Amino acid sequence: MRIAFLTPEFVTEPYFAGGLAQYLGRVVTGLTQRGHDVEVFVTASERTQTVHEGAIVHRVPPTPWAPLRLCNLLLRAVGSHPLGGCQKIVSIARALNEALRERNAQCPFDVVQASSWMVTGLFAVRRPVAPIVVRLSSYGPLLDGVCGKRFTFDLRNMHRLEMLCLRRAAAVYAPSRFLAEKTGKTSGLRVHVVRPPICLQRRDTDDASRILSEWPRYLLFVGRAEKRKGVQILAEAVTSLLPELPDLRLAIAGADCRDDAAGRLLALPTLYPRQARYLGVLPPDELGAIIKDAYAVVLPSLMDNLPNACLEAMSFGRVVIGPNGVSFDELIEDGKSGLLFQLGSVQSLRDAIRRSWGMSQAARDQMGQAARRALEKFAPDLTLASLESFFEDVVGGTRARRR
Repeated sequence: MRIAFLTPEFVTEPYFAGGLAQYLGRVVTGLTQRGHDVEVFVTASERTQTVHEGAIVHRVPPTPWAPLRLCNLLLRAVGSHPLGGCQKIVSIARALNEALRERNAQCPFDVVQASSWMVTGLFAVRRPVAPIVVRLSSYGPLLDGVCGKRFTFDLRNMHRLEMLCLRRAAAVYAPSRFLAEKTGKTSGLRVHVVRPPICLQRRDTDDASRILSEWPRYLLFVGRAEKRKGVQILAEAVTSLLPELPDLRLAIAGADCRDDAAGRLLALPTLYPRQARYLGVLPPDELGAIIKDAYAVVLPSLMDNLPNACLEAMSFGRVVIGPNGVSFDELIEDGKSGLLFQLGSVQSLRDAIRRSWGMSQAARDQMGQAARRALEKFAPDLTLASLESFFEDVVGGTRARRR
């Protein structure tokens, strides 16, 4: 099949560390290896073309839409808030659609997958060059509600654009049952579930980094430091544990989103310089080494969608501490393949961290082995075959409807 992916991020770009970029990197590589002709259209700063693992990558700058730019100028002139979010979505989607149509005229595609994040398929679904499948990275109204965002006129219109794209798509799928069920119940759409591929990491992989070589063991948080990742809950839980457990060490790896929640977590290295450290955004090899050596990985998200950090940590056989009810329980069986705590509860998270820190090496190894076994259903041979089958069903169904 000839398959196109529309995305705001990819592993070839400066923002390579996001879960969407890492997921697409695995999928594109896997599909190419399985004999498919894959091309990626990604938002970039300049119009260029490169190749990643045999797939052509079209780097496409956003194209602002003149009428919306004029509208924003008028809104600023009268003292109202401009539709900045909508302009960003429209600019990205228009440019990706134009590049897609131009390439499709040269070599037609069989199916196109668009990311729900930044509504990359907004224009592609209007006059589709091939069946458009939307993969849910998140669902705007649900995610923004959890983050406590104020539903401004701009944000409400961003949600309308997202829903418009989802309703016009040939099919919609999510990686987790949690997101599929929540989105389906809220929107009335039929949302399928297609699991992402993950490769089990080798435990004997050489270390790519010894950044934390002076710490014999440490707790690790991986991800964007922002409210939806639950970092304020982690900060509160750890603040009381650091004096209680003098040997506890916390490493933080990921982008600083500069909100209040991030500020609380990233204040810990200043308050407790011997027990907490902020590593920033790390290259994949270094991050893998940090995860591999972690005593436990804590991911206290308020909402998530089979996060890449959890999958990668479990693939290394690490003990993962995650919340119940927001897709982590689709991966982790509490006490057997990881540790679950009560969603949003500081006390429950504190107890889980204390429990992980007191585990024996034998207990950790046993839990890590169970975590690796739990990921066997995410093996690329199984998950990529499911994705191929899903694409084939969508293409076949679209052709049948046209007839």
